[in-house]
Amino acid sequence: MRKGILVLLSFAFGLIVGLFIPGTSAKAMILNLKPGTTTEIKAYNTQTLQTAINTSKTAITIPKGNFEVTGSIILKSNVTLIGATTHPADSKITLNNGPMTTETGKGVTTVNNLQIRNFTLQYNANMPKYDFMQHDVHVYQSNLLEIGSVTKAESTANYHATYKKITKNNIQVQNMILNANKVGSAVLSIAKANNVNIANNQILNSGLQSGVTASYTDNLRIDGNIVRHSGRSGISLYQGNGSARGPIYIRNNKVIDWMERFGGYHYNAARVSKITPDQMVDGGIDSYGPANNYVSVTGNSVYLQNNNGKRIIDNQKIRTEMGRKKTLDMSDTLEFAGAASSMLFTAIIPSRSIAQTRSPLSLSTQDCATR
Repeated sequence: MRKGILVLLSFAFGLIVGLFIPGTSAKAMILNLKPGTTTEIKAYNTQTLQTAINTSKTAITIPKGNFEVTGSIILKSNVTLIGATTHPADSKITLNNGPMTTETGKGVTTVNNLQIRNFTLQYNANMPKYDFMQHDVHVYQSNLLEIGSVTKAESTANYHATYKKITKNNIQVQNMILNANKVGSAVLSIAKANNVNIANNQILNSGLQSGVTASYTDNLRIDGNIVRHSGRSGISLYQGNGSARGPIYIRNNKVIDWMERFGGYHYNAARVSKITPDQMVDGGIDSYGPANNYVSVTGNSVYLQNNNGKRIIDNQKIRTEMGRKKTLDMSDTLEFAGAASSMLFTAIIPSRSIAQTRSPLSLSTQDCATR
């Protein structure tokens, strides 16, 4: 009997060891992930990564290389995911058909003390994505990295203080390359969280929504990021962010080119629903909804490419379909797909909402920059 128990224990130990390779530091384990794109490899990598997240008591290191997973990766409390080096391009996780998220879809989840840094997280560029000429309005719409969530009722019912129930605490996303490859919705979505630091990341190629979105969140710092090629806004505050004890800081970010996909979606959705397309305005940094309080927006550089006929591809398709000339000006962008405003903001907003309408932030145009 004793011999049988020892054999079972030995087998279990070997299975656990097979999932990890000891790193040079006793405080971190390097995952034994496999490169490749076969179904078997994706399944293996998914199980290995998820098992580490569920069980590891130390930092989890993504090795050098590109490793594909399938389905959602569920984040937990007290987890640190890091790349093999300080160069995030060295270690890559490629998601297929699911986000990296704190949400399980089975009720409210609480996640505390989560750190994600020094690697690339990306959607497979071959996943289905919205195209104005080829797809209807129903496409894959998950965020790439999702920290917390709001229900559909909470997101469409304007602002209600009762919805602001913090379920995520002490979150850090630093020195990452987050690339949605134009798939899904936002690149990084934050909701019902407190003490969140989003710093020194490259936030690239959102799908139909913004590079970074936040809802019902306090003590949020979005600092020193490059946000490029966003489907809608670069950085967007939805409803209920900030408080006297938990201000919001948006500082020293570069937002480059936005409103590249949602305009066509907005137009097409209205057409499919037999609604006359209306004007829509979004900004590089946008206070989308009500009750965004104690927000400081300073030192951000916001750029647009200065090529009217080439910038927003969806707008060209809309114009062509309606039988107009292909070259667009800003008035056409506003009429058919939404204006993209270019500003560098310096402002501190105390105990009131920075915007109660759908207009973009327009706090200071002194340092307006285009390229």
